[in-house]
Amino acid sequence: LQAEPELKEMVRKDAQIKRLFEISQKLEGLNRHSSIHAAGVVMADKPLTEYIPLYKNGDDVTSQYPMKPLEDVGLVKMDFLGLRTLTQLEKAVELVRRNHGVDIDMATIPLDDVKTFELLQRAETKGLFQVESSGFREMLLRLKPDCIGDIIACVALYRPGPLGSGVVDDFINRKHGRRKVAYLHPAMEAPLKESYGVMIYQGQIMQISNQMAGFSMADALTLIKAIGKKKQAFIEGKRGEFIKGCVKNRIPKNIAEEIYEQIVYFGGYGFNKGHSTAYGILTYRTAYMKANYPTEFMAALLTTESGNTDKVVDYISECERMSIEVEPPDVNAGEVDFTVKDGRIVFGLYAIKGVGVKAVEGIAKAREKVGRFEHVYHFCENVDLHAVNKAAIETLAKCGAFDSTGWNRAQVLACIDGAVQAGSRTQEDRRSGQMSFFGDFNQEAENDTAAHAPNLPDIDEALKLKLEKETLGFYVSSHPLARHKEELGRYATARIAELENVPKGEEAILGCLLHGIKYKMTRNGNKMAQLTVEDLTGKVRALVFPKNLEKCLGNLVEDMAVFLKATVDDKSEEPCLLISEIIPMRWAHAKFASCVEVSFDTKKVDEDVLMELRDICGSYAGRCPVYLHCRDDAGAMTIRVGRRSFVTPSPEMIDKIKSLLGEGSILVR
Repeated sequence: LQAEPELKEMVRKDAQIKRLFEISQKLEGLNRHSSIHAAGVVMADKPLTEYIPLYKNGDDVTSQYPMKPLEDVGLVKMDFLGLRTLTQLEKAVELVRRNHGVDIDMATIPLDDVKTFELLQRAETKGLFQVESSGFREMLLRLKPDCIGDIIACVALYRPGPLGSGVVDDFINRKHGRRKVAYLHPAMEAPLKESYGVMIYQGQIMQISNQMAGFSMADALTLIKAIGKKKQAFIEGKRGEFIKGCVKNRIPKNIAEEIYEQIVYFGGYGFNKGHSTAYGILTYRTAYMKANYPTEFMAALLTTESGNTDKVVDYISECERMSIEVEPPDVNAGEVDFTVKDGRIVFGLYAIKGVGVKAVEGIAKAREKVGRFEHVYHFCENVDLHAVNKAAIETLAKCGAFDSTGWNRAQVLACIDGAVQAGSRTQEDRRSGQMSFFGDFNQEAENDTAAHAPNLPDIDEALKLKLEKETLGFYVSSHPLARHKEELGRYATARIAELENVPKGEEAILGCLLHGIKYKMTRNGNKMAQLTVEDLTGKVRALVFPKNLEKCLGNLVEDMAVFLKATVDDKSEEPCLLISEIIPMRWAHAKFASCVEVSFDTKKVDEDVLMELRDICGSYAGRCPVYLHCRDDAGAMTIRVGRRSFVTPSPEMIDKIKSLLGEGSILVR
């Protein structure tokens, strides 16, 4: 109501709307539903009804108490996480067994594999558990992990507290000998040696409290929790007890005071080592598979993320970087999952929007019977048309899954109705066993007709790409930006895949497509835009803040090819562009070009052609100088035309000059 004057006016004028808001404002802030912790399991030594009230929601039985009260009444709560990564590793292991005949036991893989650590040191972590973010990659590049303990420590350290306090820098500098590993007392070496003298884990602090100050492990745990929750009164109350215990163990008082200060400082960042170890081992296992069986690993990764279009696009780009070929969708090869064949990844048909598991299973079953689909009629005669319906067949055609039959997409799309009808008749005849002489003859005639594709040219490139994007979420046969290769090469100063190399705050020019444009209100009630931008190397999030929105608004168009002037947000962990200006691709030459060069052989150009060239330049008058490179048998010379013939270059002008003088006759700089 405060942010939107129009809404406020509606409430003032309309009694019904006013009443709605009066009720809504009373409800605002109340709990709207009960929720269930996805992984939390409560355990007790007797039936839970003897300790806590329960709540039944469908088949789920939950505690009516949240986490803290459950602990207060003495119950144990454990989190059991079901991780997609475990399924991914299982699928990767199965693909390795199928393709290489090697049985991998994840529990016994070597924890000192050279390839694995080299991959982590290069921070090639796309698809690896926990370590995909740009911040984590930066930390790995600096740390250069060379043992499993380093990876476990990374998981514990990559949190706001350690990152912001300098603990991470201290750990890295000590590992590489840039800072001396030192201990306030020799007794601290045993618990802290694995982390180069830096307190990382809660267990280390508990060991020090127990061994040096005589705290019980229960008291040490209570101290850790109090430090984590910044209970200053409790922390100060334990100070004297800690120092007294140290002195009793012949540790000088001044040293004991310093140790306690370290515990209070590091305790706020201490992490549970058991949790960190479990995650670190899983990180290592994914890295091991990517380093040693990259094709199988990426295929499994694509399968487990097949419902997430953005992830599929991201990981296919990673495959390209790794020189792993991902074949486009193909009814003659694809299964439900992404699979591996002859060192290439075969596209999993389930990743196509609108093609369900039953449809893909039906296609695979029919393919087992016939070996290969010759054309769309042959396909419809043999697949279960209840499982693979007309809509699914259209989707398969739109993304190019029938390309391997030799029919182009226009031919397949034109024949789907007829193919489905013919296929239904054929299957009905098979079921009923009705095959008369004339039926047989008619069937042969129909099959003969079906075997010949209709004489249709393929759909144009723009529509082909649009349909691929619609069905797959990305482009397969080409990319809308591919036809702007010349402009991209000339004017773009950065690519999305290389944004991490762009200095923070420095303006870059990128050639992109705009996707997913949304508008939202800032806290100050001003309108801003958030979107995704995509180039030939990847995708990235982008923002247009209110101060730049007005001048960008007219060019914020879905799927439009543009150049962006933008900086990389230095406050965002993942790369994010802050857009200051949007220039449509068709205006690129006019915006960025410094001159136009036209080349021709004077022997092949008469006065009429020169007059037409002059008229073209006159039709696109502007600020850009035009240089004529004239050549003949005697040599070559360059002439700059008069200011009145300066131009504003555009794709249309370039096409006209190419039509007049031939390909390669014009260069825009």
